[in-house]
Amino acid sequence: MPKQRRPLLAMSLQEKPVSVSASYVAIWSNGRFRIKHPSLYSLFFDRLDRAYRESHYWIPGRYDFRIGGPAYGVLGVIITAWNPRSVPLSPWKNHLRQHQLIRTLRRAGYSYWRARCGRDDWWEESVLVHDMGMSAAYALAQQFAQQAFVYLDKRRVWLVYTHQQ
Repeated sequence: MPKQRRPLLAMSLQEKPVSVSASYVAIWSNGRFRIKHPSLYSLFFDRLDRAYRESHYWIPGRYDFRIGGPAYGVLGVIITAWNPRSVPLSPWKNHLRQHQLIRTLRRAGYSYWRARCGRDDWWEESVLVHDMGMSAAYALAQQFAQQAFVYLDKRRVWLVYTHQQ
């Protein structure tokens, strides 16, 4: 029996599968078609999804959130600028991108707490942005080329994708 996929909370408006054959998936993205091998495409996102769901979203001295767990009354978004499109960058490039994210948040008037997110030996700097709505978070995640972000609705911790799976 095939594995049942979880529905995504947010779908990209720019990237949609338009044709599927036994060998390839054609994807419409940014005004052109891209061809991907479905097994590699889904394997990558299955591993990525598992990594997000096994990660800790840690706000030092305050919270340790997990996807699907309680949000402890917190309303906001956990987001990073590290590793755009899940492609690892050097530490100095990641720090530079994170600094740009923080400058963007300050200019927009958002308050935030620094966070660390990851598992085992993989950790990234992140921020928990207070009172940021879903649409603003989605736009910010796309601006910094992130595959997903974490949304806290005061009750639960949600994983929100910014791409079409």
